[in-house]
Amino acid sequence: MKALSLAEFSELVAAYGADPERWPEALRDPARALLAASAEARALSAHEEELDAVLQECLPPPLNPAFERRLNELPLRARRGARFTPRALWAPALAWALAAVCGVWLGTAYPEEQTSDVQATIESDDALLEVASGAFVELEEEP
Repeated sequence: MKALSLAEFSELVAAYGADPERWPEALRDPARALLAASAEARALSAHEEELDAVLQECLPPPLNPAFERRLNELPLRARRGARFTPRALWAPALAWALAAVCGVWLGTAYPEEQTSDVQATIESDDALLEVASGAFVELEEEP
């Protein structure tokens, strides 16, 4: 049987409380021996007893047995449907097909406007690159 230090006893009562019945069985006898021999250990235990009492008051009241039984029966009464239904296949497929049709329709309804906008963007980007690279140096006025 290994003797407990005061620090180990402090950790023990902080983790398990002051009731020796909640302590690990291997540490009960050494902790009781320290408790009998040390006033500091008794003070730690008394402090933990006060904390245990406060925590015990904070516990929620027990549930009404009829209510607890009804809560436990909920999973048993839950409606169990089939996991796989035909709707599980056609609803997402229909949504994707509708999105594809809209995309194709938009792509074919306005092809010239989109192409000209893209071409204008490309041309303006090319012009910006030429100005940035100094291709239009001859257009600048000298002071």
